[in-house]
Amino acid sequence: MSNTKLIFLDIDGTLNVSGKNISQPVIKALLQAQKNGHKIFISTGRLKSSISESVKSIPFNGGIFSAGRHLIVDGKIIVDEYMSPQIVQQIQKLFRALKIKQSIETPYGAYVDWYSNKWSVSYDEWQQLTKIIGGPKRYNIEEYQNNPTYKIVFIADSKECADRVADSIQKIAITNNFTNLSTVIFGRMIKDLPLIIGEISDSTINKGTALIEICKYYNVSIQNTIAFGDSMNDASIIKQAGLGIAMANSELELLKIADKICDSVENDGIVDAFKQLNLI
Repeated sequence: MSNTKLIFLDIDGTLNVSGKNISQPVIKALLQAQKNGHKIFISTGRLKSSISESVKSIPFNGGIFSAGRHLIVDGKIIVDEYMSPQIVQQIQKLFRALKIKQSIETPYGAYVDWYSNKWSVSYDEWQQLTKIIGGPKRYNIEEYQNNPTYKIVFIADSKECADRVADSIQKIAITNNFTNLSTVIFGRMIKDLPLIIGEISDSTINKGTALIEICKYYNVSIQNTIAFGDSMNDASIIKQAGLGIAMANSELELLKIADKICDSVENDGIVDAFKQLNLI
């Protein structure tokens, strides 16, 4: 496998425009890269159960799900790690006090509390947001009974609100000696939708650590890995990969740490990057 590259691809904002299907030119490039001997992997913060049919139709060699906490390679579960129940309970208490909307993401699906539309957005935008965050397997949060939890996603109506939540999470971490608790705040997931997404998980397990596990599985050097992403939950794998590539539409902080920048997702940047790297 000396010439084989392991290629890791985020979904929303990288493989496809959020809420839309992967374009045919990108699908063709992925399949050609595989035909040329390379291996391709999903690298997403999403639950496996929330992956769209468009993505499922592509024969990926494996996938990093739940931001690294659930890892599948060649049909085998390699990593399946959960948050501490004590941490989850503390966060629940905080979110109830702050009235923050959230999604508790578990192996069974997402337990959410946004069945009512709290914000002044259109119905179509609301439906799109719930598809992106919760996926098809969504349950009322009242049904959550301390199930094993991969991560917690929250929704804020402004960047300032999201920052306040992150500060409160940090205080919980310090007070309870949860040294590995991490909060990642994204830019807007849907263009012109004034909502900010945050993601809470264990910082010791992420997309970057998942990449290392896959390299061990195939006995491939990290130098033979390429990672594509567009948001800050891709930062760990962009830093860890032999070559970390940010989409032109990426968040500013990710653009700063990437080794290379390719064209935007709207312009099928993956295709041009694959050609430049002689993957196809």
